[in-house]
Amino acid sequence: MRLQKPHLAVLGLTFLFSAIPGLAYAQDGYEDQGVLEEVIVTARKRAENLQEVPDAITVFGQDQIESAGIRNFKGFADLTPNLSFQEGFQASTPRITIRGLITPQVGDAPVAYVVDGITAATIDFISQDIFAIERIEVLKGPQGALYGKGAVGGAINITTRSPGDDFEGEFMGSVGNGDSKRATAYVSGPIIGDSLYFTLGGTYTDFGGLIKNDHLNKEVDFDETSSIQGLLRYDVTDDVTLDFRARYTDTTAGMAIYDLFAPVENLDQSYDKNLPNSNILGLNARNILDLSFKLDWNTQHGDVVFVAGYGDVDDNAFADLDFTHDPTFIDEENYIYFFAQAQEVLIETEVYTSEIRFTSDSDGRFNWQVGAYYQYRERNAVFNLWDDWDGVNERDRASFGPVPIDEFLGINDDPYYETEYVGSTVDKNISDSWAVFGQMNYDISESFELSFALRYDKDKRESSDWRDESTLIKNTYSEPQPKIQLSYDINGDMMAYVSASKGFRSGGFNESRQNIIREWDKEVSQNIEFGMKTTLLEHTMTLNAAVFFTDTDDTQFTRFNEYEFTLENLNIDETSANGFEVEMLYKPTSNLRLNASYGYVDSKVDAFTEMDLSPPVDDITGNKIPGVFRSNLNLGAEYYMSVSDNMQLRFRLDYLRNGPIWWDLENEIKTGTTDFVDARISLVAEKWILTLFGQNLTDERMPTDAFVQDSYAGTYGRQANRPRYYGLEVRYAF
Repeated sequence: MRLQKPHLAVLGLTFLFSAIPGLAYAQDGYEDQGVLEEVIVTARKRAENLQEVPDAITVFGQDQIESAGIRNFKGFADLTPNLSFQEGFQASTPRITIRGLITPQVGDAPVAYVVDGITAATIDFISQDIFAIERIEVLKGPQGALYGKGAVGGAINITTRSPGDDFEGEFMGSVGNGDSKRATAYVSGPIIGDSLYFTLGGTYTDFGGLIKNDHLNKEVDFDETSSIQGLLRYDVTDDVTLDFRARYTDTTAGMAIYDLFAPVENLDQSYDKNLPNSNILGLNARNILDLSFKLDWNTQHGDVVFVAGYGDVDDNAFADLDFTHDPTFIDEENYIYFFAQAQEVLIETEVYTSEIRFTSDSDGRFNWQVGAYYQYRERNAVFNLWDDWDGVNERDRASFGPVPIDEFLGINDDPYYETEYVGSTVDKNISDSWAVFGQMNYDISESFELSFALRYDKDKRESSDWRDESTLIKNTYSEPQPKIQLSYDINGDMMAYVSASKGFRSGGFNESRQNIIREWDKEVSQNIEFGMKTTLLEHTMTLNAAVFFTDTDDTQFTRFNEYEFTLENLNIDETSANGFEVEMLYKPTSNLRLNASYGYVDSKVDAFTEMDLSPPVDDITGNKIPGVFRSNLNLGAEYYMSVSDNMQLRFRLDYLRNGPIWWDLENEIKTGTTDFVDARISLVAEKWILTLFGQNLTDERMPTDAFVQDSYAGTYGRQANRPRYYGLEVRYAF
């Protein structure tokens, strides 16, 4: 393992604070004067006190989810050190980074995303809104030993609310600028007392948009989403419970909201003047279906849990490919200087998942669990390309006509340009994977605990263009993923730990296409971490920190291949990400909570072997990993003030400072530090809450994605973040 020296400031600050990762808000923390309540997590797939788990965990309970207005992954990522979520080309291609590990847009995310025990098969399931959530746990560092392939940088463990013996429900409605409207409702309770329970809920969002296409004079960041989800829980006996869950989401949204700029120094300038100006309005239509079944069986020797899930995604996207309204330019000698083009991406994904595990009773000094996992995923993708012979006037998908289909050959190409249609790339991608895992915790003494976990994942993958049998390619990626932890309970309120772990992300295949590397290799990360967990000032403060050293082999990244106008996944031989995290929560009084967190990561390329690429990539050894914020600072305060016996005012203010961040391998495109301020003012009564909210109040602008559009012309593309957003929200609970 290639350990490198961290900056002295990293170690100095870490041990100065003598703290731990894992801050959490108590769900009802305002009842007792300045006392933070115990928080129970299931990060290690058993219920444990957060402060006794030797892992870097940030937890959001139901109270904080509601008070901070967390609605999606980005909502809690902004409040978590060394975690970020940035929008990409479309909803299924966001940039998620954690501790310097990135999301290749063609491959898998660097985190396992688990909802009620079901691991999301693709990033599509991650980029949905969340509601009716009881708890969000963010585990940082490789978590492959328990969460398997894909948890190369961490894991997100989400628990939804469970129905009880009483009928209860909630309605939330909001309006905001950008012609924004949102409604959320759910109801839960018993169907048959003491045995059969239900939850039924849904959301609807209609957002008109805040970013305008200057050429079409239309908003391009619009979003209309409806979602419905339900749960049936059957308590067969006192020891056996069955859960059936379902969710369906339908989305129509804008996409490919890019504008072009030059020179590169103009990356962070002229957001209000240099607007998107393509002649095609990007449109993304996506349907997602989630079904799951869960069995909990409490035996005299331990707990048996079996989960099975099915997921289906239909994702249709159509957008401009040149991101301009310029026409095709051909000179007198028929030399093509510029092609105006359009693109269509059609993706269908089906996935089956199951897992079984047995967890021993947790009363003794020795606790353990064993389990097995299986997943089958099939992804069919079609990329259609057109020349836009007009290139200037507004066009939609229908104006380009149908894709030509041959009864025997399938989708045809048009090499003679008799129509605007150019051709198609087709890819059928299959992943057939299984794993076995086990974990044990042993209390060596009253103060020392040793924990060891091991998981072995094996993933068989194949890819082919069904029009050409010669394009079939197969490979199997496997890796043992161990994790060992030693923790020391210093005095009951302070615990120190050290851990070493490994994470693994499968390799895979790019589409069969000229000038595209066909296969990328598996990615393996190794992490060593030191941390402490401390509760101070008579349980009114937690002050937490960790320092980590992560080395990764064959880091996966995605670049825009300007020769082929498509995304291409590649590997970097060796990278490192060393850094630290500090988090503080302080509740000096029953009506005031203060929180602060800071994350720093130095992520860079340690070794890179130049490949025969088109276009070529120069030696990037020593460069920063693209898409990673070097640091992020969050400061927050929440204050309650009584206005009557049954009514309070709640003030919440959050400040977020990010940066700098590099966007490309050559480190040519860079954004400096950015500052964001969010605020919420709520009038809180017994059953209802009226909230005035504002996000990005200072109207800070930055790219959420940037790339080299044409290296010869010296032009670049960027997608901007959402401008200032504000509105009014009402919540009623019964």
